[in-house]
Amino acid sequence: MNKELIRLEIKGDIAYIIMNNPPLNIFTRQMLSQFSELLKKLEDKSCNVRVAILKSDVPNLFSAGADVKTMVDLSVEDSKEFSRLGQDITRRIELLPIPVIVSLDGFVLGGGSEIALACDFRIASDRILIGQPEINIGVIPGWGGSQRLPRTVGIANARLITYTGRKFNADEAVKMGYVDMVVPSEKLSEETDKLALEISSKGRVALAAMKNAMHLSWDLPLDKSLELEREIWGILFATNDQKEGMRAFLEHRAAQFRDPRSYIDLLKPIEKEEKNSGITSSFKESKGESTVGDFCEDMMKINLIGMNLSDLYIKNTSHIFNEWERLLRGQYK
Repeated sequence: MNKELIRLEIKGDIAYIIMNNPPLNIFTRQMLSQFSELLKKLEDKSCNVRVAILKSDVPNLFSAGADVKTMVDLSVEDSKEFSRLGQDITRRIELLPIPVIVSLDGFVLGGGSEIALACDFRIASDRILIGQPEINIGVIPGWGGSQRLPRTVGIANARLITYTGRKFNADEAVKMGYVDMVVPSEKLSEETDKLALEISSKGRVALAAMKNAMHLSWDLPLDKSLELEREIWGILFATNDQKEGMRAFLEHRAAQFRDPRSYIDLLKPIEKEEKNSGITSSFKESKGESTVGDFCEDMMKINLIGMNLSDLYIKNTSHIFNEWERLLRGQYK
């Protein structure tokens, strides 16, 4: 029987992703496989949680990274496959339709750091040591670190971290912008839960929309990003949560966000309404009629708005990444 190296616990609106592979929470193939299966549950649109917390059950430690023992004799092709496994996990964390908060303590190194960088919030204890030490063993980060780190801490700090392979403490990490908050180690769990509870009080559909608006627009020119924001803003006016939120504001009371639908559920009626009313979408192109419904339908194909496509990620990742690039740089550019 395989040992459970990572597990999912759901408490109310919060999902806890808990790693437990002592002594160092090394990411083996088995652990990555279990992580993948766990993410399928959170990717499913029937999952009703509003926020996730990624944390470690191993005391005083997040993760020391990937399993070097299994990597040392890999061939070129096998090494690419192992990189793809880690990139699948980090990309799927990044594209979950819910915010992900990672709770960091002790070592946050290599692949552990790369997984942390894919999360929406990083809350750290005052005893963390972060680093990308891959240069010390003759390689570079392979799970997205070379791409997400510059976007998180800036190119100068990213060069310092990756070119030297050094470890950086909590004060240095927060100054660089690697972590959002540093707290005393004994307060780490409490402060992480506090942020999760605050976020979980918000509307589920609006949270998914906000996260998608940021990720979809990352590589677009500003004018196109603003068009995308406008389209997503408009979609939200078809939700019960929008009516409840604005009425609660006007009535000076706390809003109760209970819209049972997912972000995906909103798309078909919006698309039908657009076509019936003759509304011209800002995404329509001379090459064809591309409404916001069409755009979001394409996004569904690559798991950007919560559709469960984990099997496609595993079986055909390169196709999905090519589709992502085509949509952002081609048809909707």
